[in-house]
Amino acid sequence: MGYLQVFINAIVVALMAMYVYENERKMEKMSTKHDQTVLALERKLVDEIKDMKQLLSTKAEKKDFKQIFMACNGNRQSILDTWKKPTMGGDISNTKDSCTNRHLRSTMIENWNGSLIDQVKVELFRNEQLAVEMFFDGRGSTSSNWFTRNRLRYNSFNDLTRMSTLNFFSMNGDQTFDRHFFINGNYGGCPNDKGWMVVIDTADANNRPCKYDKLPGKDYPYILYGPDQQMAQYENGKSENILVCIL
Repeated sequence: MGYLQVFINAIVVALMAMYVYENERKMEKMSTKHDQTVLALERKLVDEIKDMKQLLSTKAEKKDFKQIFMACNGNRQSILDTWKKPTMGGDISNTKDSCTNRHLRSTMIENWNGSLIDQVKVELFRNEQLAVEMFFDGRGSTSSNWFTRNRLRYNSFNDLTRMSTLNFFSMNGDQTFDRHFFINGNYGGCPNDKGWMVVIDTADANNRPCKYDKLPGKDYPYILYGPDQQMAQYENGKSENILVCIL
């Protein structure tokens, strides 16, 4: 091979190397731009979701909900039984009325009409301040089946959705241990049991296997929820009262 041919081949190789290098630079710029675009879209989506949750919450708060049930910690009455058992009482006119001696219950519960109810709202309080709120689809519901995953519309927990991994989401909950109004993520051995909400009901359960089933110094019933707007170990849960309203 002559020197001229070698020189030509060298030029061709150099040009090819420059071409590859330039293409790699372009691809890198495109990749960086793509990543930035995806990141911007993700941020926009997160902001839109936050705005939507805030909008739903604001709209729901402005609607005229009717208070139908209020339960307190420590009055030694079953929250679930009180919800289910018909009473001679009327409407709840003032939620500041004490429920320390008995839970407050409206007769609207046994007169439940799913064709007239749009939403059911559950509120949990701590130190008389609203801590958690959940909204359920009340359309076509009954007084015993509205508290389910599939009817959940909106809630103030950061990590609870209808797609969350759960082993309980019901009013009856785990009846073996009197864990009612139970939204539970997993049983991982008592200290590792984690969920969003549970009512530890009256003291006549067949078994009390875990510390959070018999917290020292607490009279039954008591209500526990994830205090940081997310799923938590029940031994760290907190709450005072639970209020149920319908729209």
